[in-house]
Amino acid sequence: MARKTTTNSQAEDFRIEIDTIFRDFLDDPDTLEIDFPNDYSTQKRKYVHERCRKLGLKSKSRGKEPNRILTVYKIRSRSNQFTCNFSLSRTAFDLLSNFSRKNPRLTPQLTDIFNSVRCDYAVGRLFFGNPVMVDAVVNGNFIEVKQSLPTYQMKEEILNTIENNKITIVSAETGSGKTTQVPQYILENAHRNRQPCRIICTQPRRISTVAIAERVSAERNEPLGSTVGYQIKLESKLGPKTALIYCTTGVLLRTLMITTSCLDYVTYVIIDEIHERDKFTDFLLIYLKENLARFNNLKIILMSATMDVDLFLDYFNKEPSVLSIPGRNFPITEWFLDDTLALINYKSDAMENVMKGDILSVELENVDANLLKEMDTTLLQCINYGREDDYAQLLQLIITDKVPINYSDVCFGYTALMVAASKGKRDVVETLLNMGADVSIKCKNSYTAAGYALSFGYQDIADLLEWFAAESENQLKHAQLTEIYDRTISDDIIDYDLIIAIIQHIQSKINNEDGILIFLPGYDDIISCCDRVYNSAIDQEKIKICMLHGGMHISAQHEVFTPSPGRQKIILSTNVAETSITIDDVVFVINSGKVKEKSYESIGGTSSLVTKWASMACVKQRAGRAGRTKPGMCFHMLSKKRYEALQIHTIPEILRVPLHELCLQTKLLAPQGTSIDSFLLKAMEQPARTSINTAISGLITLGALDKEENLTRLGTHLLQLSVEPHLAKMLIYSVIFKCVDPVLTIVATLAHKEPFILPTVGLEKGQANAKRKSLSFGSLSDHMSILKAFQMWQKAKQQRKERQFCQEYFISYGAMEIIMVTRNHLLGQLRACGFVPSNGRDSMHELSRYSDHWPLVKAVLTSGLYPNIAFPNADKFHTMTENKVIMHTTSSLRNVVINSELWCIFEEISKLGAICNIKNVTAITPATVVFSCGSALQYSEQNGIITIDDKLQINVSSPMIWKFRTLLDDLIQRKVKNPRLKFTRTDEIILETFDNILSAEDSSKGLFQPPGVGDRPLFIYNKMNDYNPDQNEAAMYSRAHPTAERFLRIGHQRPDENSNNQPRHSKHPYRPVPHSRYNMNGYGHHSSRSDYEQPSSSKGFNVGHRRLNENEAASPILVNAIAPKDIVIPHSARFFVIRPTETRNIIISVSQGTWNFSPQTEKKIFRLFMEGFFIVLLFTARGTNYFQGVARLLDTNRGQPNVPCPIEWLGTNSVNYDQIRHLVHPKVHMVEDGYELQYCAGRDITYMLMYNPDHPDDSSRPILGGTRRVRQY
Repeated sequence: MARKTTTNSQAEDFRIEIDTIFRDFLDDPDTLEIDFPNDYSTQKRKYVHERCRKLGLKSKSRGKEPNRILTVYKIRSRSNQFTCNFSLSRTAFDLLSNFSRKNPRLTPQLTDIFNSVRCDYAVGRLFFGNPVMVDAVVNGNFIEVKQSLPTYQMKEEILNTIENNKITIVSAETGSGKTTQVPQYILENAHRNRQPCRIICTQPRRISTVAIAERVSAERNEPLGSTVGYQIKLESKLGPKTALIYCTTGVLLRTLMITTSCLDYVTYVIIDEIHERDKFTDFLLIYLKENLARFNNLKIILMSATMDVDLFLDYFNKEPSVLSIPGRNFPITEWFLDDTLALINYKSDAMENVMKGDILSVELENVDANLLKEMDTTLLQCINYGREDDYAQLLQLIITDKVPINYSDVCFGYTALMVAASKGKRDVVETLLNMGADVSIKCKNSYTAAGYALSFGYQDIADLLEWFAAESENQLKHAQLTEIYDRTISDDIIDYDLIIAIIQHIQSKINNEDGILIFLPGYDDIISCCDRVYNSAIDQEKIKICMLHGGMHISAQHEVFTPSPGRQKIILSTNVAETSITIDDVVFVINSGKVKEKSYESIGGTSSLVTKWASMACVKQRAGRAGRTKPGMCFHMLSKKRYEALQIHTIPEILRVPLHELCLQTKLLAPQGTSIDSFLLKAMEQPARTSINTAISGLITLGALDKEENLTRLGTHLLQLSVEPHLAKMLIYSVIFKCVDPVLTIVATLAHKEPFILPTVGLEKGQANAKRKSLSFGSLSDHMSILKAFQMWQKAKQQRKERQFCQEYFISYGAMEIIMVTRNHLLGQLRACGFVPSNGRDSMHELSRYSDHWPLVKAVLTSGLYPNIAFPNADKFHTMTENKVIMHTTSSLRNVVINSELWCIFEEISKLGAICNIKNVTAITPATVVFSCGSALQYSEQNGIITIDDKLQINVSSPMIWKFRTLLDDLIQRKVKNPRLKFTRTDEIILETFDNILSAEDSSKGLFQPPGVGDRPLFIYNKMNDYNPDQNEAAMYSRAHPTAERFLRIGHQRPDENSNNQPRHSKHPYRPVPHSRYNMNGYGHHSSRSDYEQPSSSKGFNVGHRRLNENEAASPILVNAIAPKDIVIPHSARFFVIRPTETRNIIISVSQGTWNFSPQTEKKIFRLFMEGFFIVLLFTARGTNYFQGVARLLDTNRGQPNVPCPIEWLGTNSVNYDQIRHLVHPKVHMVEDGYELQYCAGRDITYMLMYNPDHPDDSSRPILGGTRRVRQY
């Protein structure tokens, strides 16, 4: 495929100058316009105008030559109040009138939910107790590697500096081992000094968090989750003895939001890769700086390879001590574009054309026509007369007036070099050659300059020209070759042909074994590069292509780190591989020099994702990925000149993204009485006040803050959900309006990223857009496309055709897997907040009653997306801030004629140059906005106008509309105030009427709803079985926790398996452990006695709450490991804590398969069992801090009291309370026998008790013996 090229009309020096001017202009919020020098040529002004268009700026030239002035302006978005008239359709009005007639005295209770509140719980946070003692390290196979690192030589100095200073800055070169070794040195020092320790090490990305934790665990020769663990958004691996926790910065912030006292139990906080300056890291630094004095035992360590040390020293008032650690002693050879082109002798077709002079047409555009006529005259005078003045004039035209040196006259095609050679002017010839004259150009009679010199007898000049031609053919000068390349490729595109040429050079000239890491701006570029490599001449049998990007599932990253013997590994990565991640077999790096970066314009609320040059710090980090284990090479696809003009450091994220989430979190982290802006303005580099004020205004509109910036009850709930505030509001409203399922799917998708893939081939782009739009099924909704994509993917997965479906509809399979896990995660958070009850029948079925009612679902989406509304105006749309917007090219509403009475909600507005695109669009009726949007409402009885948040003024046709809106608000407020509130019959009537009104309005405006909107999520592992909706939640849990998958399904067997109708167990055969003995005096200690002995203080003991006689207790009891059951926890399950007086009671129960309940527990459990609930029993003996096992109730013996009941033991792993503090009440050890747990908590603890995730291939030894493992053979 031919490469698409775009020529650059201006030299790189000028382009760099303009880029620097624009960068400073855009970074300065106070500067609204700039003027450019009046000596710019027409072509230079044209280039500036073009750059303005791409950057979304306005430009204007005024005046006359030669004093024409060019001015550039920032486009300021408007913010106007929108006014409209509104009336219901006849059917909807009749519905509302009928409701008002039947409920004339119904008035809102005016519940106040805007009290300032602080939350005392959060999901997704760290849970740990006091610092723990650290076990001795067992050195494995990494001892030599660790000792070879530069940090090892400074080990004692590092420890002394950290111990003697409150804050330490570690400026360590790439490859020094700081990320993996510094925390280990602290652990080893704590063990040596017998001091308890707890370290939290933050990372900016999930991928690096998991990879580093795995590496450090491997170096310590311990299982992950023992001394070293990790926690990220969707998964964690921690244990009761975890002393070193790697986590993302967001996880630590969520922990601090609940209780700042958690840092009392932390001895070290390490913030790694601090140079990246993501918004959460800067936010965390504000908090640590303001509160560090409160924590006497806490020490802060800031680490990076490319940090601005002086900036951090100034921020912390010169308090930190600075450690500088050199990098690994493997040299890295860096080749910038100038050197790379010459090294590989790269000449594209476009470059060949330039070398032949085709670039003249571009150069001549910058030259005045009169000068060219004068050049023609001068050339002829030199030929005819050959006077010195003529040659002086010739050189002046070239040097001063910038006439191209290779210009040929229009009559004969003579160049300056030909003229000088034909007249024997050796000094002029040498001058022209040094200036870059091309010796290969031929005139119209096919003579070259050397040919003319030879014809006129100037042999010495002919020899000089021929020698120079030979040298030029072998290798052009670096600068000359770079200039030619620069003319043929635009700064805005990635040159995949050059990447392929570099790969081929590495394979043919260096070696074809060591890995190649290629840095690209984004995922689309990765896909494009992958296709180009596969379609190139590179031998596909000798390479293995891997991808690495932020959107990939954690489990998929391991392929990147796995060696590929016999095949050269080529890794295509975004900037996620810049830091922390070490890929041992990578020796070569190809750096595109580009990065995708999001910017935000706070006044208009518009964002843009642009590809731009990376910073110097990023370029340095990328080069450092080469040569981690041997000398490496890095090929930069930017010139040395461009590199020297780059920004030194990346612009902090807090200066270029929306601040809604940080503003909301500030209300929990800032001291009481501190305003949001005063807290955020304490950042290392202050965000613009306009950005802060815009975010605060958005949160007030959302209902998360009141007008005094106090956190509302709704805002408190939004903080508990690990998604953006507007998405969290959708989830809460979906519970209130009882349409949880479809909203949960849509929010999970929007929280991750769109699953749709944008192909790079033109024909496939059209096919992909067509397939995507077909998923909307004519509903005029991109959100419908998202929902249907997930539903159809699940059905395809049920038939084991999910891969074909993803390929047909251009959908990312990995993204769909993440969306499903995110969906389950968010559902668990809703349960933890109390919005989704744990009781089976009252849970998802009831809360999805209206899931098949698309108008109501759209109302929920609108409540979160407001004020992102587009209004029709003739043949275009406008918003409250932009005069004109268009639908994104991927939208199902693009090029569709829309009813002028419809409005549109959208997820995001972005600028591509001066054009505003709205993305993820759905058509709605005005009634949807009138009844569901805004938090500050006013109604004027005099003129019948409803004012919503001072943004919308709606003239309603009847006061009944206002009254019904207040009733809806009252219902919402009461539910927000008490998430566990059950609706009254009147509430149900209000909700039903609301649904009917919206449906009638949609119908009157011609909006269509496809079938199946409310289909319950499917996840079927066995296609032989019919779908049981009660199995859904556990099925999704198994995807989030794959190690639990072996326990899914009870009583469901394939016809070809277990024909003897015995329960089907896990794939590992269970082998009982004979002759097991236990110490009855405590948990986790084995008895030294050869036989089990009954305690002398008692002649009998209890099983459950029944006293055993002496005969029953006399014989030895052998307690074998319980094989994990192949079980799904149904949605109708109820979970109860059973508190026996002694652990030995559990042992006997395991042996006999019965349990005798206490009277108060027996009555409650028997009643629920008879009602059809699935009863799960979680055992934890009094005086212990562990759960010892889990069983299910099989029968009640016809309800006879005080009679042992048959139970089935499901698992007997031990689960420490510290492992489940994110699931249950912190004082779980104090709950009474028969205490009921919420569904989500009970389910997760059940799976933990059934299976030991640290050792999936081992069977577990139950109860009292800890987790004694027996290897399966």
